[in-house]
Amino acid sequence: MQNFYYGKKLEVYNSKPFVNDQERHAYFRAYLFNLGIADTRCGDLAKAISQLHSAVSKCGLDSQDKIAKEFEGLISACRKYGELEDMQTDFTDENGRDYK
Repeated sequence: MQNFYYGKKLEVYNSKPFVNDQERHAYFRAYLFNLGIADTRCGDLAKAISQLHSAVSKCGLDSQDKIAKEFEGLISACRKYGELEDMQTDFTDENGRDYK
């Protein structure tokens, strides 16, 4: 795990690293940073996945199914964002199967 994001030391809360700078998406930015994504891109990427998460969360099951089939991995990315930021993560079909 890298230790500094824009010169700020990463902290841990509830076993998850986060950027303690009072900005949005603190957990997801730390996650991206720890993956090796440049700190200059983490904020924009976190904002984008936040918007995707919000949009997909509002879709009905039929639309989520189409998104999952057409854009492989997008639902998984939204789910990961939700897990880290303590938001909706249950993107499932009517039979309870997870979209990927």
